[in-house]
Amino acid sequence: MFLIGVACFTAASAFCGFAPSIEWLIAARVLQGSPARSYATGSGDRHRHLPPHERGQAFSLFGLSAGLAAVCGRSSAAC
Repeated sequence: MFLIGVACFTAASAFCGFAPSIEWLIAARVLQGSPARSYATGSGDRHRHLPPHERGQAFSLFGLSAGLAAVCGRSSAAC
């Protein structure tokens, strides 16, 4: 499911890049939203496969990567 989501998101991203107008770009961004949900679904299920003593570290690493992604998205000079 995750790989299907990545493939659909990549195709929608390419569609964004070739959008001839703002209307097409908005439509492509809407299409990006559906496969992006597969990322969140996969990350929510991972806690069941980890031993209880490793869950804290896994969630903190996930939070760290999400925070760094937000910083890098705001300013490429920060990374």
